[in-house]
Amino acid sequence: MLALGCAAAALATRSSPAKTTVTVTEREYRISLSTKAPPAGLVRLVVHNAGHVAHALSISGPGLATRTTGMIQPGATKALQVTLHGGTFTVWCPVGRHAASGMKTSISVRGPVIPSPGTSTNTGTMPGGGDDGY
Repeated sequence: MLALGCAAAALATRSSPAKTTVTVTEREYRISLSTKAPPAGLVRLVVHNAGHVAHALSISGPGLATRTTGMIQPGATKALQVTLHGGTFTVWCPVGRHAASGMKTSISVRGPVIPSPGTSTNTGTMPGGGDDGY
Protein backbone atom coordinates (compact mmCIF):
# COMPACT_ATOMS: atom_id res chain seq x y z
CA MET A 1 0.00 0.00 0.00
CA LEU A 2 2.83 2.38 0.89
CA ALA A 3 4.59 1.66 -2.43
CA LEU A 4 1.38 2.46 -4.33
CA GLY A 5 1.04 5.79 -2.49
CA CYS A 6 4.66 6.74 -3.27
CA ALA A 7 4.21 5.82 -6.93
CA ALA A 8 1.06 7.96 -7.14
CA ALA A 9 2.87 10.91 -5.53
CA ALA A 10 5.77 10.58 -7.99
CA LEU A 11 3.36 10.47 -10.93
CA ALA A 12 1.50 13.55 -9.67
CA THR A 13 4.81 15.42 -9.38
CA ARG A 14 5.75 14.55 -12.95
CA SER A 15 2.36 15.58 -14.36
CA SER A 16 2.46 19.05 -12.74
CA PRO A 17 3.20 21.78 -15.25
CA ALA A 18 6.73 23.14 -15.08
CA LYS A 19 6.93 26.71 -13.85
CA THR A 20 9.63 29.19 -14.79
CA THR A 21 10.24 32.31 -12.74
CA VAL A 22 11.41 35.45 -14.50
CA THR A 23 12.59 38.25 -12.23
CA VAL A 24 11.66 41.69 -13.59
CA THR A 25 13.16 44.91 -12.25
CA GLU A 26 11.56 48.23 -13.16
CA ARG A 27 13.10 51.65 -12.61
CA GLU A 28 12.98 54.97 -14.39
CA TYR A 29 12.87 54.32 -17.36
CA ARG A 30 13.90 50.76 -18.13
CA ILE A 31 12.92 47.16 -17.57
CA SER A 32 15.47 44.42 -16.81
CA LEU A 33 14.63 40.70 -17.10
CA SER A 34 16.50 37.77 -15.54
CA THR A 35 15.97 35.95 -18.85
CA LYS A 36 14.63 37.01 -22.22
CA ALA A 37 14.18 33.43 -23.48
CA PRO A 38 12.15 31.27 -21.07
CA PRO A 39 10.70 27.93 -22.18
CA ALA A 40 7.02 27.71 -23.09
CA GLY A 41 4.67 26.91 -20.24
CA LEU A 42 3.66 28.45 -16.96
CA VAL A 43 5.76 31.56 -16.31
CA ARG A 44 5.73 33.55 -13.07
CA LEU A 45 6.87 37.14 -13.54
CA VAL A 46 8.10 38.54 -10.21
CA VAL A 47 8.16 42.31 -10.70
CA HIS A 48 10.11 44.59 -8.36
CA ASN A 49 9.84 48.37 -8.59
CA ALA A 50 13.35 49.63 -7.83
CA GLY A 51 12.42 53.13 -8.98
CA HIS A 52 11.16 56.25 -7.26
CA VAL A 53 7.69 56.47 -8.87
CA ALA A 54 4.84 53.96 -9.26
CA HIS A 55 5.05 51.52 -12.18
CA ALA A 56 3.10 48.50 -13.45
CA LEU A 57 3.89 45.67 -15.86
CA SER A 58 1.89 44.50 -18.87
CA ILE A 59 2.56 41.58 -21.20
CA SER A 60 0.88 40.48 -24.44
CA GLY A 61 1.69 38.32 -27.43
CA PRO A 62 0.63 35.24 -29.41
CA GLY A 63 -2.37 33.59 -27.73
CA LEU A 64 -2.19 35.92 -24.71
CA ALA A 65 -4.51 38.87 -24.21
CA THR A 66 -2.87 41.74 -22.35
CA ARG A 67 -2.26 40.94 -18.68
CA THR A 68 -1.25 43.61 -16.17
CA THR A 69 0.03 43.58 -12.58
CA GLY A 70 -1.69 46.76 -11.50
CA MET A 71 0.21 49.59 -9.84
CA ILE A 72 3.46 48.73 -8.04
CA GLN A 73 4.63 51.36 -5.57
CA PRO A 74 8.36 52.16 -5.19
CA GLY A 75 10.12 49.36 -3.30
CA ALA A 76 7.18 46.94 -3.72
CA THR A 77 7.03 43.62 -5.57
CA LYS A 78 4.10 41.92 -7.31
CA ALA A 79 3.81 38.65 -9.21
CA LEU A 80 1.95 37.85 -12.41
CA GLN A 81 1.50 34.27 -13.60
CA VAL A 82 0.86 33.58 -17.30
CA THR A 83 0.96 30.61 -19.65
CA LEU A 84 3.16 31.42 -22.64
CA HIS A 85 3.50 29.53 -25.91
CA GLY A 86 6.32 29.94 -28.40
CA GLY A 87 6.73 33.39 -29.92
CA THR A 88 7.70 36.93 -29.05
CA PHE A 89 5.85 38.75 -26.26
CA THR A 90 5.95 42.47 -25.56
CA VAL A 91 6.55 43.57 -21.96
CA TRP A 92 6.03 47.21 -20.95
CA CYS A 93 5.04 49.65 -18.23
CA PRO A 94 1.52 50.92 -19.06
CA VAL A 95 1.75 53.95 -16.74
CA GLY A 96 1.63 57.32 -18.53
CA ARG A 97 4.40 57.66 -21.11
CA HIS A 98 6.74 55.22 -19.35
CA ALA A 99 6.86 52.77 -22.29
CA ALA A 100 7.61 55.61 -24.73
CA SER A 101 10.42 56.69 -22.36
CA GLY A 102 12.12 53.28 -22.60
CA MET A 103 10.15 50.94 -20.33
CA LYS A 104 9.43 48.41 -23.08
CA THR A 105 11.15 45.15 -24.01
CA SER A 106 10.35 41.69 -25.35
CA ILE A 107 10.59 38.05 -24.35
CA SER A 108 11.20 35.32 -26.94
CA VAL A 109 9.60 32.12 -25.66
CA ARG A 110 11.07 28.80 -26.81
CA GLY A 111 8.47 26.19 -27.68
CA PRO A 112 5.45 25.41 -29.84
CA VAL A 113 3.77 28.42 -31.44
CA ILE A 114 -0.01 28.88 -31.30
CA PRO A 115 -1.45 29.32 -34.82
CA SER A 116 -2.99 32.72 -35.53
CA PRO A 117 -6.81 32.85 -35.60
CA GLY A 118 -8.08 31.79 -39.00
CA THR A 119 -4.96 29.72 -39.73
CA SER A 120 -5.69 26.10 -40.53
CA THR A 121 -3.37 23.46 -39.16
CA ASN A 122 -5.24 20.62 -40.87
CA THR A 123 -2.89 19.01 -43.38
CA GLY A 124 -4.80 15.76 -43.85
CA THR A 125 -8.21 14.76 -45.12
CA MET A 126 -11.38 14.01 -43.18
CA PRO A 127 -12.32 10.37 -42.57
CA GLY A 128 -13.99 8.94 -45.62
CA GLY A 129 -12.37 11.51 -47.92
CA GLY A 130 -14.39 14.42 -46.53
CA ASP A 131 -17.40 13.71 -48.80
CA ASP A 132 -19.67 12.28 -46.11
CA GLY A 133 -20.95 15.51 -44.56
CA TYR A 134 -18.14 16.17 -42.07
